[in-house]
Amino acid sequence: MRQIILFDIDYTLIDSYKIRILSRSSLKRYLKTTGKELEIIIGKYVNSLGSITDFNANDFINFISDSYKTDPVKLRDIFYRKEHFVNSLYSETIITLKTLKKKYNLGIFSEGFDDFQMQKLKLSNIRQFFKDEYIFIFRRKTLEKNIINLPVKSIIIDDNREVLEKLKKFVSFKFIWINRKDKKIHPEIKTIFSLKDLDKIDL
Repeated sequence: MRQIILFDIDYTLIDSYKIRILSRSSLKRYLKTTGKELEIIIGKYVNSLGSITDFNANDFINFISDSYKTDPVKLRDIFYRKEHFVNSLYSETIITLKTLKKKYNLGIFSEGFDDFQMQKLKLSNIRQFFKDEYIFIFRRKTLEKNIINLPVKSIIIDDNREVLEKLKKFVSFKFIWINRKDKKIHPEIKTIFSLKDLDKIDL
């Protein structure tokens, strides 16, 4: 049986910060508002969250709609513009997935709301690389009740060092930290700085 690789989505496959910048720019133009005013409104929504992974796209759109007294359907179309997601993929993402798919079964292990995370995969044109049975999206990915659902001996690739360190107690998996912020190497977890580096390490 082929080995399974499970990818995190945000900051592993997709630059989620860039998605935010592009979508906010489009919203600002549509709403005919200033960047400063929009950021204040967005800040009110963000401050209501317990964690950034509590971001719910539908709630966010409705919050902006209520704040500006405008059509939420139109705002949704703007927020989910395909080009926002395609243009936010890391440059090496697609070629890496194409190469790995020839040898491995590819999946997702992500945290957040299922519908928003799946939209990221679909709109960025990478949904095709992942098998349905290996897509795992949880509200909290480090809870044991969620982890026990993952296929044993999977390779987990994630940008979040703290998440990987919590998962390390589960010996049923292999872990790779993708550190896109600096050149630090984890003393116990295999570290890469780009998905292109995967061909330099023993999976």
